Amino acid sequence: MDVSDNIIATVDDTVRVDAITKMISLMKGQGSYKWILKLPELLNEHGFHDVHSHRSKPDMSLLKFYNDLHILAWMEIVSRLPEGDERKKMFSQIVADVSEESQQGAATGCAKVVIVARKLD
Repeated sequence: MDVSDNIIATVDDTVRVDAITKMISLMKGQGSYKWILKLPELLNEHGFHDVHSHRSKPDMSLLKFYNDLHILAWMEIVSRLPEGDERKKMFSQIVADVSEESQQGAATGCAKVVIVARKLD
């Protein structure tokens, strides 16, 4: 996933997307996905050959599906945070709010990145 290229879609302009926007902002702020775009270079540096990268925009027909995957991933993160962690309450609220926005007709998705390489021994 390349969260630097997120899209948000709604069934109409009245559907709020505040929570989805906040979720995306938090994902981008963590920088945890930046390594994906550097992976072809890293593979080349470590002896891989014929490195190819393909990036595709989100398929609009699957946007709700990918949105639900984001929600499930966040639920998993929340479940693994220890009690007393200040992020647990905040993330739980974001999950609840994103779920509500999704039920009202909002969804988000991001570009997918596929990288193929050969390692010659």
